[in-house]
Amino acid sequence: MIPYADLHTPPLSPEKAAFEATALGLPDPLPGISEVRDGLLRIVTRASPLLMHLEGEADLSGRDLLATALQAAIASSAQDLHVDLGGLDFIDVGNLLLLRQAEQELIRRGRSLWMYEVPAVARRAMRLVGWEMPGEEP
Repeated sequence: MIPYADLHTPPLSPEKAAFEATALGLPDPLPGISEVRDGLLRIVTRASPLLMHLEGEADLSGRDLLATALQAAIASSAQDLHVDLGGLDFIDVGNLLLLRQAEQELIRRGRSLWMYEVPAVARRAMRLVGWEMPGEEP
């Protein structure tokens, strides 16, 4: 398992270069890592293991971004999906429901959703909508 601590630091210049190169259609200097942003939400995805790290605020303004990133991650790999929420300051119920839908799709495909560093407020909201906590590794 790749340590997650390095994802909690501000973007490194090579990572930023990878994002900018991808946006410009240039070869990716860091294969297997992509980054997308939309205002308050930043999503860094690694291909192996399949890991999405969310930072900032996951509210209505970033919902389409998260939906697209989840769909792409599920379609691009046959691995379980690991989602690290440790960088989020806020996540709304709509984005939690997107994660729930992703979990259901992964289950249909014989895979799992693993979540890390889920904020306490998100855990309470998940219980309110009847979603048992998906797998979580230390």
